[in-house]
Amino acid sequence: MGNKSSKKKTDQKKAQDYPDPKVYMWPEEGDWASVKEHSEDVLVVFPISAACTPVMMLAKECGLPVDFCGINYQTDLNGKVALALNPIHSAPFLLVFENGDPQPAYAINDSLAIINYLAVKYANMIPDHVLPVEAGPRGKVMEKTQFINGVLYRSTAYQYIYPLIGLMTECQYDISKRDFAMEIVDKWCADSGSAFLSGKDKPGYADFALAAIHGTNCWTRDESFNVAIKWERDLLPKYPNMKKCIDALLEYPAIKEVRNVTIGDPQVTNCPSTETWTNFVAKQAMGNEMPADGRMFKFDAEKIPHPNWLLAPGMEETRKLFDMPIKSQLDKAEEEEKKELAELEAADHVNEDSKANLAGLLAKKHAHHEQHDKAEKEEKEELAELEAADHVNEDSKANLAGLLAKKHAHHEQHDKDEKEEKKELAELEAADHVNEDSKANLAELLAKKHVS
Repeated sequence: MGNKSSKKKTDQKKAQDYPDPKVYMWPEEGDWASVKEHSEDVLVVFPISAACTPVMMLAKECGLPVDFCGINYQTDLNGKVALALNPIHSAPFLLVFENGDPQPAYAINDSLAIINYLAVKYANMIPDHVLPVEAGPRGKVMEKTQFINGVLYRSTAYQYIYPLIGLMTECQYDISKRDFAMEIVDKWCADSGSAFLSGKDKPGYADFALAAIHGTNCWTRDESFNVAIKWERDLLPKYPNMKKCIDALLEYPAIKEVRNVTIGDPQVTNCPSTETWTNFVAKQAMGNEMPADGRMFKFDAEKIPHPNWLLAPGMEETRKLFDMPIKSQLDKAEEEEKKELAELEAADHVNEDSKANLAGLLAKKHAHHEQHDKAEKEEKEELAELEAADHVNEDSKANLAGLLAKKHAHHEQHDKDEKEEKKELAELEAADHVNEDSKANLAELLAKKHVS
């Protein structure tokens, strides 16, 4: 992996001694012989990744002769060549070419490991404000960097961003550190003595890490995302010193340049710039609401796959075993409550219709009784006149008897009609028995739901 003499010669070089770094996509089938001109060091990245962009910012700020190579997350990263070089299966990773060989000699995975390599190889090109030479100041920079890349990253982006792209990341242990992490970084910003964490007039590597985490946490900026927590809306305003530092970082030239690096066609390569992704692509590529409050996980499997692999083509069935979104107990209770409400409303569907039917039937009954009373009044008047004119002869008696029989039959029919009406009303009222109770139940249930 190189010898001391070549390393010493490299350390003496300056930026002008190297060819200008380039930006390109991972070669087809990983054939690096097809890439005619490239640097000795090629940084393989996703331009939107919070792990990748700090190294890109350092390279830009220091003018390092490091190429940026975009790679397709779902295909090339899982390809035979990439996995042989980078079995850890994540980005960034640095390809190191030696002695003019067209194929990489080896790869280095992880941003901090890459930074250590670059800091040694290009020591004379990295200014003190980025990575101090002295052990104490260097240690403090790396302390901040590690904390931001670890605790702050996992307690924010891992919780509110990555689940929306299908990654299994929710974790109570991590999210419980969110406010603690925000307070720590806010105090560092307040105590730095400058606009940056570096404490100098230019940002250092810890600043690059903070700018990168901010970039990822802004992916849900668009109003189409229906999420409870948004970084810029709900979290950052509570920590004014951190916000002030981030605002200054976003205006810094090297950081602005990296945030606008697009590699290839972003619709094809999955390598858009941070700005393009946040403002245009994210709302189309990500889910707009959290899929769950947690995950069921098959922890007793014979072999547990890497979570990133579950997003690769052909892993759909395996994903079902290891990526099972679950709802919280609150969500379950709410679903049961909705079901109960639906059943109550279904049982109560007779309310309005039965009321209308009842009103119509009562109106009809009232009209019928009015007609009956009128007929009965006319009968009485007719009988009175008949009795007055009756000189007690047999014919009039017969007429009177016939009329009384007719009246008796009419009353029997009326009694029968009234009995049937009462039966029909009783059935209607029985069907309508849920009216008042169900209304009361519904009102009580809705009141409970409002309180909870």
